[in-house]
Amino acid sequence: MRNRTALAALLACSMGAEAHVTLTAQTAAAGSRFVAGFRIGHGCAGAATTGLRIEVPDGVASAKPQPKPGWTLAVEHQTLAAPRKGDMGESITQRVSAVSWTGGTLPDDQFDDFALLVKLPADAGKLAFPATQSCGAAVEHWSGADASHPAPVLTLTPASGGAMPDTMGMMPGMTMGSGARADASVTDGWFRALPSGLPAGGYFTVTNNGAAPLTLTGAASPDCAMLMLHKSQNAGGISNMQDVTAVEVPAKGTLAFAPGSYHLMCMSPSANMKPGGHSKVTLSFAGGSSAEADFAIRDASGK
Repeated sequence: MRNRTALAALLACSMGAEAHVTLTAQTAAAGSRFVAGFRIGHGCAGAATTGLRIEVPDGVASAKPQPKPGWTLAVEHQTLAAPRKGDMGESITQRVSAVSWTGGTLPDDQFDDFALLVKLPADAGKLAFPATQSCGAAVEHWSGADASHPAPVLTLTPASGGAMPDTMGMMPGMTMGSGARADASVTDGWFRALPSGLPAGGYFTVTNNGAAPLTLTGAASPDCAMLMLHKSQNAGGISNMQDVTAVEVPAKGTLAFAPGSYHLMCMSPSANMKPGGHSKVTLSFAGGSSAEADFAIRDASGK
């Protein structure tokens, strides 16, 4: 009876409806640097996810994984048949072929994201990132071998005018500003730096000095691989965060990004993100205008 129950659980896990690995953003500019977020939406028939392996397509010039507390990170390399040029013009003889996170536990009723900072190919098209999800002894292959097990696919779009922008430091869907200065001021900006490359929260107050509302649509910083707009909220006694695509700042009004509410989320912070330092942040608004500010970097206690 015990063996029959275990077999039933494994068969249930092999059904595509029970587990998913998807990209948090499914389009990106060809030739850009891009933070690919792989979201685990479910476990396997109620079993917790204990491992994730992502295969890196051959056309990806470089791939750097984001570490996750409680998980063991492993990077696989492949020797190239011929050397390639890296981002800085250096000669590269190996490429990252796969990245794995193992040893952690993600319960079936929770989700989480696993991130790779990648340099995308210059040509438009589609890139598949075959994924293997482990749930203890059960394994799911999200490779696109059949319709019920699709691989995460990223669509590469050509940049307008043929230019290949660097989307590193930009949230999905965000566009570069036209250079016009927004009629707004940013004060009290700071980041909460955490150890081991964990995401850093960003907080500030933006004041709209104009007679019409301003819509904040994104943020960027040279010290963040991606800087996203987030909002913390509490529903039924459970705290969670959600991505935000736009926030309105009322005319002649202010909006505070503070702990427990709206905030910035700095993914893969640079080595410069240390308490006592500073980081430049550019806020982008609908219509192409922007505002710049200097953010102080504080420790985990906010001091």
